[in-house]
Amino acid sequence: MSRDAPEAAKEELRLLTYTGVLMKIDDGIKGTSGHIGARYAINVGCLVASETNPIEIINELPKTTIKRFTEFGATNPVFQEVADAVKGSIESDISVRLPELLSRSIDELDLSQHQNKALHSLGIATIGKALSSTEQDFQAAHYIGPKRSRRMMNVVSAAALEYLSG
Repeated sequence: MSRDAPEAAKEELRLLTYTGVLMKIDDGIKGTSGHIGARYAINVGCLVASETNPIEIINELPKTTIKRFTEFGATNPVFQEVADAVKGSIESDISVRLPELLSRSIDELDLSQHQNKALHSLGIATIGKALSSTEQDFQAAHYIGPKRSRRMMNVVSAAALEYLSG
């Protein structure tokens, strides 16, 4: 895929990579037309998971090598279809939604019940407040020491970033 492809197409490939349907093989590769891009491979297991005899299907797939990849340039019609499909649902400026997302409750984060209660006992009720807190702030809760506060900070940061990224 060309690095000049629409952002919506790049985001879809990122999500497919995150879920394991695709695997990013390499980045910054010069294609046959001289454009720079990335190479992805399809997880064959995802293709044949619902088949009754997956081995037969796998054997029928064409054999590919690193030199036989299909290339999708920046102006590929498939990318335009993706961009058109999501045009109305992507906000161009995250700063419009960010304050609203940061003001949401920490109950929406993927935290354990103990971590959630500990944060509430400290008066940390919003995602923004949790992200602006320190490990020392977390240590003020019962049964939260330096190690657990570090883990909690990591969990809060990861959960909040995952939540904010959609």
